[in-house]
Amino acid sequence: MAGAAVAGSLISGWLVPLLAGEMMLRPGLPIGGSSNNAVGLVLAVAACLAGARSWPGQRHVWFVLAACGVLLIAQSLSRAGWLLLVLLLLAVAQQRLGWSWRRILTVGTPVTLAAVTLLALLRGRGARIAAARWDNAAVGLDAWWTSPASVLFGVGPMSLWPWLPLERYWARLGSAGTTLYDSPWGAVL
Repeated sequence: MAGAAVAGSLISGWLVPLLAGEMMLRPGLPIGGSSNNAVGLVLAVAACLAGARSWPGQRHVWFVLAACGVLLIAQSLSRAGWLLLVLLLLAVAQQRLGWSWRRILTVGTPVTLAAVTLLALLRGRGARIAAARWDNAAVGLDAWWTSPASVLFGVGPMSLWPWLPLERYWARLGSAGTTLYDSPWGAVL
């Protein structure tokens, strides 16, 4: 499944846009929108690295898939994705290479600072959390709490935000970023 998640994301994020002449940063992928696809990709990268360990005869395939997943996460410019990726790579260094916590901190601190700096340079003003994110969270919580059943079962797939069709539409328009969408509960990102 991890390999399929990365391979499907590669096709959706690189091959299809390349053939359509629409390559860009922050693509929406089948596993998530541009701001959150990195979460699924980090899990897929972790599973690919575990696959390399579990099936050493096929480790090169798993490492290539993991490397492609890392590049897709980098392309997402997701703050959470980059942070999760740094934590994953440091955890792998600790587990596989036997690094001490002192070495993890010695390497991890400058790597994290470099990642934050690079992300701030690449995202510009979008590197900070905007007020719209807080408003979006409030609307999402309001939608979630509309009834006891929605707390347990949710409000239904794509009821709050049909992210994939919207992001594909905005990509065709050349939109510079996610805009607001009028959901039944209010405007969401």
